[in-house]
Amino acid sequence: MWDTGKRTPMDHQVTKEQETKSEIRGKDSNWIGKLENVTSGVPQGSVLGPLLFVIYINDIYEGIVSKMSKFADDTKLCSRVNNEEDAKALKGDLAKLHKWSKDWNIPFNMDKCTVMHVGRKNCRFEYEMDKRRIRHTEEEKDLGVIIHESAKPSRQCK
Repeated sequence: MWDTGKRTPMDHQVTKEQETKSEIRGKDSNWIGKLENVTSGVPQGSVLGPLLFVIYINDIYEGIVSKMSKFADDTKLCSRVNNEEDAKALKGDLAKLHKWSKDWNIPFNMDKCTVMHVGRKNCRFEYEMDKRRIRHTEEEKDLGVIIHESAKPSRQCK
């Protein structure tokens, strides 16, 4: 933590309900810091943290039939679903991912989980995780690229 006035390292650590005096843009202010438990995400601000996180979640692929990709703390599961049997296999993979997340205490953020049905002939099955229906989306932004369910680049190329 840096004091914006003097640019010297500050020696103190904020703990629950400890009152700390700090300077913000040249103005004195009192701040009561409250630490909260972080229940998900990649550790921020360290070099080793992301590497340890990747090692920690490396077994997430075990037993998964569908194509899976990971980037930092984002996970994507992809599968061609032409019939009920294909949908059952994908649902089985979702169940395995949910079990893995419970076993390792790394819950998926269900508010951010989505299903995209790509192609005109898609059967549009519904999927769930943790007994919650995964919401449908028509488009997603992935690493700055807009992906639309029609698979046409028109949304990206304006």
